Amino acid sequence: METDTETRLYGLIEDAHKALETVKREKATREAGRAFALVATKLDEARLWLGEALDIASMPEVADGERP
Repeated sequence: METDTETRLYGLIEDAHKALETVKREKATREAGRAFALVATKLDEARLWLGEALDIASMPEVADGERP
């Protein structure tokens, strides 16, 4: 049979474990958010480059085979 002290100690250990898991989840969420932001930035850069490439490709002199 557990004493009150043991019960409290086990409760504190369980609470600490839950807090640690919460911290791990929050850290993972922040890291995922940073990764998502990086991917979004790279997609925006790619969209801009593609837009510029399409603009250049649609120039009449490019269509005729000349360099802009």
